[in-house]
Amino acid sequence: MPISLTLYINERCSTNERYPEFAPSCFAATILPYIPPKPMQTIEFKLTTEFVELCNLLKLAGLADSGGRGKAMVAEGMVRVDGKPENRKTAKIRNGQTVECNVDRSTVTIRVTAANA
Repeated sequence: MPISLTLYINERCSTNERYPEFAPSCFAATILPYIPPKPMQTIEFKLTTEFVELCNLLKLAGLADSGGRGKAMVAEGMVRVDGKPENRKTAKIRNGQTVECNVDRSTVTIRVTAANA
């Protein structure tokens, strides 16, 4: 919940004839509380095929509501594959790769492993 704070400036400043626009008689400010980032989460994804498309991986891991939202997340630059920014929406993610996604002030890591391993 924001806190409203009103600061009153010295009266000598409010009668500044040279720069009257920089000397208001009062100043109102809103102070927002500090919200710490959430801890990093790791998801293990078992791959049953040779690869999975990046947008579908985000959907299957529960980070995106649909494949379209997964594509939008990639386009917005929220996704990294093996530590590098990824802009290909249908990049093939294979066994052993790591996908990082910035979601809701935290980073979610998806580790892709083979289902038979």
